Amino acid sequence: MNLNKLKNLNFKKKISYLGLIFLAASLLIVYLALIPALDAIKIKRAEIVTQKIELEQKLNKEKNMASLSTKVKKVEPFVDKLMNVYINQNRELEFITTLEGIASENNISQSLNLNLDNSNQTSSYNIVPLEISASGTYNNLLAYLIALETMNYYINVTSWQFSSSKTVTSGSSVLNAGKQSPSPSGEHYTLRLAANTYWR
Repeated sequence: MNLNKLKNLNFKKKISYLGLIFLAASLLIVYLALIPALDAIKIKRAEIVTQKIELEQKLNKEKNMASLSTKVKKVEPFVDKLMNVYINQNRELEFITTLEGIASENNISQSLNLNLDNSNQTSSYNIVPLEISASGTYNNLLAYLIALETMNYYINVTSWQFSSSKTVTSGSSVLNAGKQSPSPSGEHYTLRLAANTYWR
């Protein structure tokens, strides 16, 4: 467009051309200024969303840690109790003495076979086989079993055998007659246990 032609235009046409030029310049400014600003806003929005997600994940982790901490505090007293069920290494004599004391308290004749050489070692404890042969009256053997069960040590019975044998006392000899005894007080039973003990 020539400036001379622009001078010849009437006032209304000049205003409409100037309005169109202003509108085009405004659109060009908006395009050149707002589009990059909108892109920057989109990028910032994506960063904010990412940070929000990360913060929520951290918050969830902290909640889980607090929950786990609470649960651990509840379980800690039981861990100590659980650790006490293991028999301490190098304290075999104490364990055997405890078993003999239980047998003595219940009037039981007992023989023990604690096979320390045949232990099965895991990462945190040893499993040591134990064989117990006990004989006595029914009530005494029952009390003996209850005492074994209530020991502080964990003994896992793998097999057991309970048999009765009628005994008849004649002078200084004991006859294993296998038939009815004249006196029920002379009736004896034998209990054989194969078990695992746990040592640390």
